[in-house]
Amino acid sequence: MRKPGTKVLHIQDIDYHSNCLTLVRCLTQLRAWSNTNAGHVPIAVLLEFKDTPWNIPGVKTVVPPAWTRPLMLGVEREIAGVFRRHDLITPDDVRRPGMTLERSVLTHGWPTLRSARGKVMFLMDNEGAIHDRYTAGNPSLEHRLIFTNGVPGRPDAAFVKRNDPDGRAAGADPGPGAPRGTSCGRAPTPTLCRRAAATPGCGTRPWPAARSG
Repeated sequence: MRKPGTKVLHIQDIDYHSNCLTLVRCLTQLRAWSNTNAGHVPIAVLLEFKDTPWNIPGVKTVVPPAWTRPLMLGVEREIAGVFRRHDLITPDDVRRPGMTLERSVLTHGWPTLRSARGKVMFLMDNEGAIHDRYTAGNPSLEHRLIFTNGVPGRPDAAFVKRNDPDGRAAGADPGPGAPRGTSCGRAPTPTLCRRAAATPGCGTRPWPAARSG
């Protein structure tokens, strides 16, 4: 835990009893399961990059480093160090030439379930500044490994998170309705953490938008 690298937990100093403490170890376990279960449905790993400090009166807590773009690209290197490129579904696999990522999924859809079997994809839970740092310079997620939680109408909006699909929580709905063709994910999510680098969360869930052809 003292070594540099991404750690997996929910809340620093409060909820940190993860089954696997480092992202690399979690991904290694996932890869082993995937290799043992060839042809499984595609798996989506939801990553939440957390860097919010907790202010608890009378309690000294860890102040996590901010998630900068270089640190998020470091997470990509950890992913690429565990999974081979052809084991992943990435934005470059979905985006069509001359189109944004959003327009590609709205026009042509996602890869078929048949072509996506046995693969893993990564989704970012975050909105706001962390999202914007990751998409800076690659608004349609060119050469990136992680699908971002997009806002309908923006180039990266292939995946739209809905924490409250019933719309009962204030601010839970990302818009009047996610465009048909986008992949919608639902929280809750776990969390990642970086030693001398960051604090996020990570969970696996079935891919909800695979086509059956």
